[in-house]
Amino acid sequence: MLNPRNLYRFSKFSRSSIKTLTMTPSRSVIYFEPDEKLAGLDPDFSKKITDEDSLLPGAEKYLSKTYGVHRDWIIPKVSNSLDLYAKKVREHMLRRQYLPAEIQVNNDLRLRQPGDTIEELKKNSELPIVVLKRDEWSKDLHLVGKKKFIIHLARTDAGYCKQFEFNYGSEEPIRVVLHDININPMQRYPMKASFNRFIPGRPNPIRVPIVPYNENQCHDRMLGANVHHVVNELDLWTYSEIYPPQIHLDLSHLTVKESIKLGDVEKMLPHGVYLHRKYNHRLYQAVIKLEETKLFRGKMAIKKHREQEFLAKKREIELADALKGSRKNEKKPRKKIQNPLHKSKSLE
Repeated sequence: MLNPRNLYRFSKFSRSSIKTLTMTPSRSVIYFEPDEKLAGLDPDFSKKITDEDSLLPGAEKYLSKTYGVHRDWIIPKVSNSLDLYAKKVREHMLRRQYLPAEIQVNNDLRLRQPGDTIEELKKNSELPIVVLKRDEWSKDLHLVGKKKFIIHLARTDAGYCKQFEFNYGSEEPIRVVLHDININPMQRYPMKASFNRFIPGRPNPIRVPIVPYNENQCHDRMLGANVHHVVNELDLWTYSEIYPPQIHLDLSHLTVKESIKLGDVEKMLPHGVYLHRKYNHRLYQAVIKLEETKLFRGKMAIKKHREQEFLAKKREIELADALKGSRKNEKKPRKKIQNPLHKSKSLE
């Protein structure tokens, strides 16, 4: 938040306009009469004040107002949010590898009738649900379900790849997985949800999100490069009932020149799970990559300059050591020792 004191020094705005800019609430000044004038009034101000000049209207509630809330009143609110956060973290860690084997059963469903329009369903807090056709089922199945069920799917993790059983009064429940949720862009209200039939042993379409981790351990990112998510979710085919709800990608070894591609993700998928055929010609497309920025280029230039300086100093030291070694290994000229016999002959 902006500091209003700094704005008072360097800006041309008035104090009132600066308070609106910095979003600091302006305190209302309340004038209280001395105790002598308020001696006849009740302490709880239950009686009406006849004298308008004695107190400002609405000032009586400020006498017993607590301005500094005690920490005992704040900690319970914070503790509830911390418990909720810890619960979400535990759910995320439990569902990190594979989905649980349990399948949620939804019995609050019925067949859609001609009178079930969007307006009527919205009044009853209901939404249309469509089970898409597949193989021997040549027609879509139109149902009506509760709105809170669809909203819960859109908000929870692994909502797009969790399995459900729909029981709308037929002989056998239908095993489905979420395909898409149509949301009104103006009202942000879900309008319709579509599901695919899930048949174990056959190729079942699922949509799995991509979740990166270890971003803070990426060297190039710490130098200022931006992480660009090219693909946020993947369409997969699964033959088995057990499959990962999320695809986790480790970014610790990601660099600007080397990105994580769809072909790399394909090798990470477990047995029985395959990429959709629409990705066959896109195996070399990047899923997550790093983009260079001005900050990254500047830091890399400084790094290269320091490396060059270090190498130059290293070469100087190596040359100096080599010269010292060559001087030590040089052979000193021997002193000539005259033979005493030659001296004697010369004397003769």
